[in-house]
Amino acid sequence: MLYSQLPPLCDAPVCRLRGLRSVALGVADPQASRDFYHEVWRLHTVDEDGDRFWLRANGSEHHVLDLRRNDVNSLGGISFALATPREVDDAARALVAIGVPMLTEPGPLDDAGGGYGLRFVDPEGRTIELSADTFAVPELEPAGRQAIPRKIAHVVLNTTDIERTARFYTQVLGMRISDWSERQMAFLRCNGVVAMGIGQIVTLRLPADELAAVNVELERRAWGTFHTEFYPTYDFLPVRERLTRESDDRRAGAAA
Repeated sequence: MLYSQLPPLCDAPVCRLRGLRSVALGVADPQASRDFYHEVWRLHTVDEDGDRFWLRANGSEHHVLDLRRNDVNSLGGISFALATPREVDDAARALVAIGVPMLTEPGPLDDAGGGYGLRFVDPEGRTIELSADTFAVPELEPAGRQAIPRKIAHVVLNTTDIERTARFYTQVLGMRISDWSERQMAFLRCNGVVAMGIGQIVTLRLPADELAAVNVELERRAWGTFHTEFYPTYDFLPVRERLTRESDDRRAGAAA
């Protein structure tokens, strides 16, 4: 059944998403992952706590990537921005009213980046954070037009039911469908792009840093694994060169 033909989940969206703040990833070796994002993508560590690292881009968002230890590569959560704490409170009441499971009630967030927010679970078990009044950091201006990310723009996720997932993110979180690709992939937006994909398991596919937007892509796949990240920058050629060197170094190490 098409998502538009499914019964409505609520009368109106619970909030208005202002943007995509960050993505959290569970990884087996957080320090190695941090080093990769340092060296290849030029993200900077803005805070750390043991085996957990928060990495920033060049924009004003406190962090765009949260790396934490986990036995397998996994999606730890997605954080969206709301305008005010009152919007967070209003969203919480609306989510509870339609039976969405809450992980964290509205209140001060104790993670790096601070702010006021809540966390809930979407229909496929992903942790979603809605927050306001988070810490800002001074924007960094690299010398020249360097290939360094400025912010996170979209994420790509796998989903086992593209129609129902599209219904949740449009009806509950207020996103809009930008396009479909043969019902195999859907592109959703709030003020830019977030991406989700359909597969047999539910995992993160990729987040991407860009200048200004947030969308959602939903893709049908027969598999669902952790892939790569894409960070649009002023000039991608230096990034490609760094990725090539990293790949060559890994192959050389494996052959040794």
